[in-house]
Amino acid sequence: MAIEADIQVALMGQVATLSVTPSLTVVYREQRGELPNGPYVLVDSLWNESARKALDDAGQDYMGILTLGVARPIGDYEAAYRETAGQVAAHFVGQVLTSGLATVVIDRVTVGSGSADGEHWRVPVRVNWRA
Repeated sequence: MAIEADIQVALMGQVATLSVTPSLTVVYREQRGELPNGPYVLVDSLWNESARKALDDAGQDYMGILTLGVARPIGDYEAAYRETAGQVAAHFVGQVLTSGLATVVIDRVTVGSGSADGEHWRVPVRVNWRA
């Protein structure tokens, strides 16, 4: 498998083990159909350009951001939505993920400001990674 695919498999493997309260349906951007009525997390990947670490190094340095839109039906206070997003963020903090030839290090995890998205309140979680 290509290193890019190994990186994606490592990241999605961590998403697959996500366990928070309330339970979230995982929706992947590339498979998105109709969004669930209940709580869900919308998963997307943003890749930065890869670069060589040094001119004499054949290896590549890969980096990107895994974005997780944590959405719950509107009707709670902001703290409740941020609690769920914080649980999702905590699932990634400090992780070192592997798949095939890829070792993916989670550099930083941030929880952003929420906003209304139809009948849901969505809070973005950004997971910065390097491989």
